Amino acid sequence: EIFALDAKGKLWRTSGANRTFEPFHVIDASLAEAPTAAGSQNRVELFARTKDNETIAHLSCEGDHCLER
Repeated sequence: EIFALDAKGKLWRTSGANRTFEPFHVIDASLAEAPTAAGSQNRVELFARTKDNETIAHLSCEGDHCLER
């Protein structure tokens, strides 16, 4: 799994194996900083400050879907 934050604070994600990756797709989240990730076999948990810098976003990603917690 690869997550990238663009200059506008949008989070992008791709996944793959053996040097073959899917195209990046945007995740519906606006972050002020790159997220910290923790993962297991089938889920990735992301944590980062939101653009207002007052809250921490928690995104739970499984398969192609990420949900804000």
